[in-house]
Amino acid sequence: MGVILMFISIVILYLLPFLPVSIVRSSTFRPIWTPFMWLFFFNFLLLGWIGSKPAEDPFIIIGTISTIYYFASILIIFPLVTLFENILFLAARSSPR
Repeated sequence: MGVILMFISIVILYLLPFLPVSIVRSSTFRPIWTPFMWLFFFNFLLLGWIGSKPAEDPFIIIGTISTIYYFASILIIFPLVTLFENILFLAARSSPR
């Protein structure tokens, strides 16, 4: 199962361009996206560090939680945040000024 998840984690990185596209391209103007992107970045570094540790009790739990967040962020969180920000942008654009 671990080998399959490692393969899927690499394939998911190739699928990132096909996720729902935001109307606003720059993350400077996406205040909800930015913290989740930073969490993903630090989680990626944490997974790299955990991978070098022995398979012992605290590292197994941290690695499991980080792996779940890795897959959830790409498959669930990023598409939902993009959809939510698109809705907010369209609502702000169509409101009277």
